[in-house]
Formats: sequence, C-alpha cells, structure tokens
Amino acid sequence: MDAITDNLLFSKISKGDKNAFDVLFRKYYTQLVRFSMGYLHDGPASEEIVQDVFVRIWENAPRIEIETSVLAYLYRSVRNQALNQIKHGHVKQKFGQQQMANPDTTADDFEEKVNVAFFRKLLALAVGSLPEKCREIFEMSKFEGLTYDEIAEYLQVSVKTVENQMGIALRKLREAMLPYEKHVYET
Repeated sequence: MDAITDNLLFSKISKGDKNAFDVLFRKYYTQLVRFSMGYLHDGPASEEIVQDVFVRIWENAPRIEIETSVLAYLYRSVRNQALNQIKHGHVKQKFGQQQMANPDTTADDFEEKVNVAFFRKLLALAVGSLPEKCREIFEMSKFEGLTYDEIAEYLQVSVKTVENQMGIALRKLREAMLPYEKHVYET
C-alpha cells in the first residue's frame, strides 16, 4: 500500500505538486539521513546529501523513471551520493598529500617574493637607522662579505671594535624586526 502511495506522490511531484513533494520529503528524510550516516559518519554531510537528492528529484521528476519503488530509488540515490562523496574525499585527500609532497610553486613563489620584498624594505630601513660606524661595519660584513680582520684593517680599528659594533648592529636590527616576527610565522 505504501509503494502505491509513494508512486502516486511521485506522479504528483512530476506535475509540480509541492504538497506531494513535502509529504514525500517529510516521510523519508530522517531515515535517509540515518542511512547516509552509515556511509559518511557525518551528520551535516548526510543531511546535505539527502537534501541534494530531494532537490534533484524536484528538478528532474518529469524525466525520472522509477522501475522499482520510490523508496528503493531514494535509497539508491542517497547511497550513490554518499559513495561519490567518499570517493571525492579520497581524491581531495590524495591531492592534498601530493600538494604537500610537490607544492604549487607558483603560489608559493609569489607569496615568498612578496614576503621577501617586504622584509628587505624593513631590513633596509632598520640598517639605515643604525649609527654611522655601526652601519658601515655591518654593511661591510654582511653585504660585502668582508671578514672582521679585513674590516678592522680597512677602518684602522681593532678587531674587538668590529666585533662590538657588529653585536650592537645585530641587537638593534633584531629589536627593529621583532614586531614583524609574528607576521613571518603566520604566512
């Protein structure tokens, strides 16, 4: 008797009867969600699948030919959607693993270039704010690649003075860059 009622409801749905659709939806929604949960183990995803199945029924009812019962059709549709979602989840997971192994260099390169340009500007400002002798020694060491002995000889100062000035420069640069440390680790 239920199968006849369901077939009658489906026939009315095919003709655009919203009340018939509402009756069918309310009649099977909860048990179809439970059925989907058996596959997905995810309540919201299961609800979404069942809702999608009913939306497709509403949109395509005139073209749907049910060979068995409406309930069997609903179960089969929900099962297929759940399996597709599981398959899609595996594909997404596999893709994610591949991305971790071979990251998309174009996006990373762009972000890295932006970050590098930003921090170069910050570093240039910080270096420019160093006291003159300190800045000169820092630039000779880091940008020109000179050793402390070579810098000491060139500037006619002791190696100890070069070491002290480098210590001051590094401390001041670290302090200048400290506010941006959090930004580095968030990107």
